[in-house]
Amino acid sequence: TVLDLDGTIRFDSPSFERLLGYTQHELDGRIAFDFIHPDDLPTVIEKFQLIAQRPGESQTAEFRFRHKDGSWRQFEGVGRAARDVQGRPCVSANSRDITERKQAEESLRLFRTLLNQATDAIEVIDPRTGRFLDGNEKACASLGYTREEFLSQGVPDIDPLVTLPVFLQYMEKFREH
Repeated sequence: TVLDLDGTIRFDSPSFERLLGYTQHELDGRIAFDFIHPDDLPTVIEKFQLIAQRPGESQTAEFRFRHKDGSWRQFEGVGRAARDVQGRPCVSANSRDITERKQAEESLRLFRTLLNQATDAIEVIDPRTGRFLDGNEKACASLGYTREEFLSQGVPDIDPLVTLPVFLQYMEKFREH
Protein backbone atom coordinates (compact mmCIF):
# COMPACT_ATOMS: atom_id res chain seq x y z
CA THR A 1 0.00 0.00 0.00
CA VAL A 2 1.23 3.49 -0.80
CA LEU A 3 -0.01 6.36 1.35
CA ASP A 4 0.41 10.11 1.25
CA LEU A 5 1.94 11.62 4.38
CA ASP A 6 -1.57 12.52 5.61
CA GLY A 7 -2.66 8.86 5.41
CA THR A 8 -4.54 9.09 2.10
CA ILE A 9 -4.41 5.76 0.28
CA ARG A 10 -2.79 6.26 -3.11
CA PHE A 11 -2.48 2.62 -4.08
CA ASP A 12 -3.40 -0.62 -2.40
CA SER A 13 -2.51 -4.09 -3.54
CA PRO A 14 -5.05 -6.54 -4.96
CA SER A 15 -4.50 -8.68 -1.86
CA PHE A 16 -6.48 -6.10 0.14
CA GLU A 17 -9.59 -7.09 -1.78
CA ARG A 18 -9.06 -10.74 -0.88
CA LEU A 19 -8.29 -9.96 2.78
CA LEU A 20 -10.70 -7.12 3.48
CA GLY A 21 -13.40 -7.18 0.82
CA TYR A 22 -12.65 -3.71 -0.58
CA THR A 23 -11.74 -3.14 -4.21
CA GLN A 24 -8.79 -0.90 -5.01
CA HIS A 25 -11.26 1.70 -6.29
CA GLU A 26 -13.11 1.72 -2.95
CA LEU A 27 -9.93 2.45 -0.97
CA ASP A 28 -7.92 4.71 -3.26
CA GLY A 29 -8.23 8.31 -2.11
CA ARG A 30 -9.65 7.35 1.30
CA ILE A 31 -7.87 8.04 4.58
CA ALA A 32 -6.43 4.78 5.92
CA PHE A 33 -6.94 5.91 9.52
CA ASP A 34 -10.73 5.83 8.98
CA PHE A 35 -10.55 2.02 8.76
CA ILE A 36 -8.40 1.46 11.83
CA HIS A 37 -9.96 0.52 15.16
CA PRO A 38 -10.22 3.58 17.45
CA ASP A 39 -8.28 1.84 20.23
CA ASP A 40 -5.36 1.17 17.86
CA LEU A 41 -5.38 4.55 16.13
CA PRO A 42 -3.04 6.44 18.53
CA THR A 43 -0.29 3.84 18.09
CA VAL A 44 -0.69 3.74 14.31
CA ILE A 45 -0.60 7.54 14.04
CA GLU A 46 2.47 7.66 16.29
CA LYS A 47 4.26 5.11 14.10
CA PHE A 48 3.18 6.99 10.98
CA GLN A 49 4.65 10.22 12.36
CA LEU A 50 7.90 8.43 13.24
CA ILE A 51 8.19 7.29 9.63
CA ALA A 52 8.08 10.93 8.49
CA GLN A 53 10.60 11.98 11.17
CA ARG A 54 13.04 9.10 10.60
CA PRO A 55 13.02 8.39 6.85
CA GLY A 56 15.62 5.60 6.96
CA GLU A 57 13.79 3.52 9.55
CA SER A 58 10.81 1.25 9.23
CA GLN A 59 8.09 1.14 11.86
CA THR A 60 5.96 -1.86 12.80
CA ALA A 61 2.53 -1.81 14.40
CA GLU A 62 -0.25 -4.26 15.12
CA PHE A 63 -3.73 -2.92 14.52
CA ARG A 64 -7.28 -3.88 13.68
CA PHE A 65 -8.61 -2.91 10.25
CA ARG A 66 -12.33 -2.88 9.48
CA HIS A 67 -13.37 -5.45 6.88
CA LYS A 68 -15.99 -4.39 4.36
CA ASP A 69 -18.51 -6.64 6.17
CA GLY A 70 -17.95 -4.61 9.38
CA SER A 71 -15.83 -7.17 11.23
CA TRP A 72 -12.31 -6.41 12.43
CA ARG A 73 -9.21 -8.17 11.14
CA GLN A 74 -5.92 -8.04 13.02
CA PHE A 75 -2.92 -6.89 10.98
CA GLU A 76 0.77 -6.37 11.44
CA GLY A 77 1.98 -3.50 9.29
CA VAL A 78 5.47 -2.35 8.44
CA GLY A 79 5.84 1.15 7.01
CA ARG A 80 8.77 3.04 5.59
CA ALA A 81 9.26 6.47 4.09
CA ALA A 82 9.58 6.37 0.30
CA ARG A 83 9.30 8.53 -2.79
CA ASP A 84 6.88 7.93 -5.63
CA VAL A 85 7.88 7.97 -9.32
CA GLN A 86 7.49 11.78 -9.36
CA GLY A 87 9.81 12.05 -6.36
CA ARG A 88 7.08 13.06 -3.89
CA PRO A 89 7.40 11.73 -0.34
CA CYS A 90 5.03 8.91 0.61
CA VAL A 91 4.79 5.93 2.93
CA SER A 92 5.16 2.41 1.63
CA ALA A 93 3.37 -0.06 3.89
CA ASN A 94 3.18 -3.83 3.84
CA SER A 95 0.63 -5.55 6.02
CA ARG A 96 -0.16 -9.13 6.78
CA ASP A 97 -3.24 -10.61 8.35
CA ILE A 98 -2.45 -12.04 11.79
CA THR A 99 -6.05 -12.54 12.91
CA GLU A 100 -5.75 -16.33 13.27
CA ARG A 101 -2.48 -16.04 15.17
CA LYS A 102 -3.99 -13.49 17.58
CA GLN A 103 -7.03 -15.72 18.12
CA ALA A 104 -4.75 -18.69 18.84
CA GLU A 105 -2.72 -16.58 21.30
CA GLU A 106 -5.91 -15.53 23.08
CA SER A 107 -7.11 -19.15 23.27
CA LEU A 108 -3.76 -20.20 24.69
CA ARG A 109 -3.85 -17.38 27.23
CA LEU A 110 -7.35 -18.42 28.30
CA PHE A 111 -6.28 -22.08 28.51
CA ARG A 112 -3.27 -21.13 30.66
CA THR A 113 -5.46 -18.98 32.96
CA LEU A 114 -8.02 -21.76 33.43
CA LEU A 115 -5.32 -24.36 33.95
CA ASN A 116 -3.55 -22.34 36.63
CA GLN A 117 -6.74 -21.36 38.43
CA ALA A 118 -7.83 -24.98 38.84
CA THR A 119 -7.64 -26.28 42.40
CA ASP A 120 -6.85 -29.82 41.22
CA ALA A 121 -3.57 -31.02 39.75
CA ILE A 122 -3.91 -31.15 35.96
CA GLU A 123 -1.38 -32.75 33.64
CA VAL A 124 -1.50 -32.66 29.84
CA ILE A 125 0.16 -35.78 28.50
CA ASP A 126 1.22 -36.76 24.98
CA PRO A 127 -0.80 -39.94 24.34
CA ARG A 128 1.94 -41.42 22.08
CA THR A 129 4.93 -40.91 24.36
CA GLY A 130 3.59 -40.40 27.87
CA ARG A 131 5.58 -37.13 28.13
CA PHE A 132 4.14 -34.17 30.00
CA LEU A 133 3.24 -31.41 27.56
CA ASP A 134 1.82 -29.07 30.15
CA GLY A 135 0.52 -28.94 33.66
CA ASN A 136 -0.62 -26.48 36.23
CA GLU A 137 1.23 -25.24 39.28
CA LYS A 138 -0.73 -27.63 41.51
CA ALA A 139 0.52 -30.62 39.48
CA CYS A 140 4.13 -29.51 39.77
CA ALA A 141 3.82 -28.82 43.49
CA SER A 142 2.02 -32.09 44.26
CA LEU A 143 4.77 -34.04 42.52
CA GLY A 144 7.55 -31.92 44.04
CA TYR A 145 9.00 -30.68 40.76
CA THR A 146 9.75 -27.29 39.32
CA ARG A 147 7.89 -26.58 36.08
CA GLU A 148 11.06 -27.23 34.06
CA GLU A 149 11.67 -30.56 35.81
CA PHE A 150 8.03 -31.56 35.37
CA LEU A 151 8.02 -30.79 31.62
CA SER A 152 11.23 -32.78 31.09
CA GLN A 153 9.57 -35.99 32.26
CA GLY A 154 6.78 -38.37 31.43
CA VAL A 155 4.39 -40.59 33.35
CA PRO A 156 6.87 -43.53 33.39
CA ASP A 157 9.48 -41.24 34.98
CA ILE A 158 7.34 -40.39 38.00
CA ASP A 159 5.45 -43.68 38.44
CA PRO A 160 7.64 -46.81 38.38
CA LEU A 161 4.52 -48.99 37.98
CA VAL A 162 3.62 -47.31 34.69
CA THR A 163 6.12 -48.27 32.03
CA LEU A 164 5.75 -46.87 28.52
CA PRO A 165 4.15 -50.10 27.19
CA VAL A 166 1.67 -50.08 30.11
CA PHE A 167 0.89 -46.40 29.44
CA LEU A 168 0.37 -47.01 25.71
CA GLN A 169 -1.91 -49.97 26.47
CA TYR A 170 -3.94 -47.76 28.82
CA MET A 171 -4.21 -45.06 26.13
CA GLU A 172 -5.44 -47.63 23.60
CA LYS A 173 -8.19 -48.77 25.98
CA PHE A 174 -9.04 -45.11 26.70
CA ARG A 175 -9.50 -44.42 22.95
CA GLU A 176 -11.82 -47.41 22.60
CA HIS A 177 -14.27 -45.94 25.13
